[in-house]
Amino acid sequence: MALTKIKGIIKEVLPVQTYGQNGEGRIQTIVIFVPGYVDRYTNEKKSADEEWGVSVFNENIDKHGFNVNSVGKVVEADITLQGRSFDKSTGGKAYSVNVGLKQITVIAEATKAGDDDDLPF
Repeated sequence: MALTKIKGIIKEVLPVQTYGQNGEGRIQTIVIFVPGYVDRYTNEKKSADEEWGVSVFNENIDKHGFNVNSVGKVVEADITLQGRSFDKSTGGKAYSVNVGLKQITVIAEATKAGDDDDLPF
């Protein structure tokens, strides 16, 4: 498992769902928008914007209490990356990456709705 850090704006908070045979586990997904790099001298956009679907599990759901009021907050998140491979039904291999939340810190409120490119970093 790898650990990395992303900075961005919470764009969406999905409802809590249950998983497992008897619904004993809970999962919630938050979508974090990370704007692409902009050259500060030419103001030219150099990379694409990203959206990360970050999974939040069980106690972390209660700890952070994500809801519609979380949308628009500028955050710094420590995320875990777990990769796996699997055999495709059509033959060959495929790969997937799961992104989970380890820790999140609110840096600021977004300046205004839809103002995704004016982050304070």
